[in-house]
Amino acid sequence: MSPTEVMPYRVMSPTEVMSPTEVMTTGVTPSCQPALQSCSWNRPSAVRFEAMARPRLIIVSGPPGSGKTTLAHAIAVAMGCPAICRDEIKEGMVHAQPDFTPTPGDVLTERTYFTFFQLLHVILGARATVVAEAAFQDQLWRPRLEGLAEIAELRIIECKVDEEVRRARRDQRDTSALRRAAHVGVTQSELEGRPFEWISLEAPKLRVDTTDGLSPPLPEIVEFINS
Repeated sequence: MSPTEVMPYRVMSPTEVMSPTEVMTTGVTPSCQPALQSCSWNRPSAVRFEAMARPRLIIVSGPPGSGKTTLAHAIAVAMGCPAICRDEIKEGMVHAQPDFTPTPGDVLTERTYFTFFQLLHVILGARATVVAEAAFQDQLWRPRLEGLAEIAELRIIECKVDEEVRRARRDQRDTSALRRAAHVGVTQSELEGRPFEWISLEAPKLRVDTTDGLSPPLPEIVEFINS
């Protein structure tokens, strides 16, 4: 491949993505393994993953305009770990495809979903704590999160906000050119008048009100995560 050529994107099939247990053992997906065989750390003398404590997966959930992304980045800074935000992944894809037009269920939305979980698998497989931010409505997201619960300690942060404030935030956010280029705007569930479906996973949960600052404040949120 010449320097000017771009490798086409291909979403990995379920058979190509390792199970959470396999990721936890090796830290890499099958397609990455050949290139890593000669790495100095990939030898018997390397630190054994099995001896390490399980990392935290900090799930930040809530409806559009509830302050999820802002809180996720604040937690990541306070914890000293990365934040993986679903919408930011898609916006990065759109940056590479400036002629893209978003539609409900478009190809980049599907690609973003799988990329989001691939990133979480790799990071957690390396025994690193990570903040994951998305709407995380129960029906769509819970099955994949249940798999991650095999390799990480889950902490769920639920963002709530006054409804009038939430709508104002969402409408203001959606005026930006970046948002319009990548996202449809109002979600399908909002159009259909369906209530937001909180994740029903059995894991420690903390409800955070973002209407005016954070309640509870960030230090208490971090204490909950570390508990």
